[in-house]
Amino acid sequence: MNRSFGLGGLFIPFIMFLFSWKLLIGKHLLPPAKTLRLSLFAMLFIPLFIGFFFHEKQEDLGKILITCNDNLVGVYGVFVTRWCIFTLGWFGSLLLILIIAGSSFIFNFNPKLEIASLDVGHRFAIQKARVASLGGC
Repeated sequence: MNRSFGLGGLFIPFIMFLFSWKLLIGKHLLPPAKTLRLSLFAMLFIPLFIGFFFHEKQEDLGKILITCNDNLVGVYGVFVTRWCIFTLGWFGSLLLILIIAGSSFIFNFNPKLEIASLDVGHRFAIQKARVASLGGC
């Protein structure tokens, strides 16, 4: 595990199991496209997430050390964490992780974001109808 994707590499046997189940039984256990999309996302995102929150930057040597077990992060996680920290900095890497996590959540689960909708005209029309029904101006 420490020579590949780390903890995210556990999704490879999961994907292989699901596709072999389809070959043997003839039915899908889970929706294949969504399962593959979420598994690939988790395989690439989990090592970056763990590496970012468990790294230590040594200013005098110009190195980044991962303080957790290398098996959790793998070579991919170490490389991506170092690249993000050196290229984007700590705050930029944090923003990148938050943007990737938020956008993938919205893309994969499609939550109803009525609070964040910008349909001001519709809200104004509803408010105006309420005022009119109450006998206001």
